[in-house]
Amino acid sequence: MIKTGIDIVKISRIKEKINDQIFLSRTFNDKELKNSIDSLAGIFALKEAFFKATQIKIKKWNELVVKKQKNGKPYIVFDKNLIDFKIKSIDCSIAHDSEYAIANVVINEI
Repeated sequence: MIKTGIDIVKISRIKEKINDQIFLSRTFNDKELKNSIDSLAGIFALKEAFFKATQIKIKKWNELVVKKQKNGKPYIVFDKNLIDFKIKSIDCSIAHDSEYAIANVVINEI
């Protein structure tokens, strides 16, 4: 079964929360926090898109980690205990334009 999720984030929304340590620690891991605000907005959008596709609910989004391949394409890493179904593959993308970051996820379940 194929599932999809998409999300768009106004980059200024993340910029407003950049000094909120509780938000940052629950949403991003330490490596993700080394990115620019634009990239953090894209990572946030990708995590939101993932949760929309899977319909799981977790309190600490930092358990879902967004990394980049050498060519810059994002991918998602998560604790196997986080997901209660089998995922065959995940394809995702992040884009930025001016004030917004958008991300989509396509999940292929076994």
